[in-house]
Amino acid sequence: MTGVWALIRLSLRELAWQRAYLLLVVAAMLFPWLLLIPTALFLLDLGKVLVDMLFAIEHVLLSCFVFFLASPLLSRDLDQRLCHLWLTMPLSRAAYLVARFLGTVLALLPLLCLFLVMAWMAGQLAAHLWPAYASTLHGAHMLVGGMLLVLPYVALLGLFYFIACASSGAAEALVFLLGGWLLSWAIPPVLQALRQAEVAAKTSPWIAQLIRALDFVVPDLSSARLALEVAHGQWPELHLLLPYMVEHLAYAVSGLLLAMLVFARRDLG
Repeated sequence: MTGVWALIRLSLRELAWQRAYLLLVVAAMLFPWLLLIPTALFLLDLGKVLVDMLFAIEHVLLSCFVFFLASPLLSRDLDQRLCHLWLTMPLSRAAYLVARFLGTVLALLPLLCLFLVMAWMAGQLAAHLWPAYASTLHGAHMLVGGMLLVLPYVALLGLFYFIACASSGAAEALVFLLGGWLLSWAIPPVLQALRQAEVAAKTSPWIAQLIRALDFVVPDLSSARLALEVAHGQWPELHLLLPYMVEHLAYAVSGLLLAMLVFARRDLG
């Protein structure tokens, strides 16, 4: 356990002192306030507009963290054989992956909390400036919704760990991660369209089955709709919210377990 905690702490330090992380910190501090400018251009439902834009920025911040910080960290360890330093402590391969994964997630949380605090403060200012138009802002609900939004990206991290351990290099891992990220956004709207009779009638059955199969392979980043509903003060029923949380956590654990199986057979010589 000593080696695991040491690697978790090292992962936190490695990520937190990178310039990309510091840039994300600055963005998390500034963007919620800057969004008040375009919000003022709307005439109605300013609270809803502000929350929608805050969620869009949070998606961008979380995606940047995965692609520019989490992805290079593990890929560098595997490509440059830096993981050997930890595996000779001795630290098992499974423990190494778990420590890196937990350290990455823990490094994400301060960035997320900073953004949510700034978003809450910007929302309070908007409610004060436009009390008649921003009455739909719910500060506590917005914080909870923002925390729920991180779950799909934790699932995406689990997918990346499996991809990185199964790929032959950082470039290949990044390409497959980008493909999974794009599919996770593209598939849910397509499935929604297939529920319409007109679209289903014009779509080949095997294509529809392929799309449904891919839906089980990649995490559903657009399922953050539930998190957005919470941020708007519309609490979904427990039978919808609980599966949302369990699904993404189970996806992250499954990706990490698959990564362990592949990494255990990987030649590190």
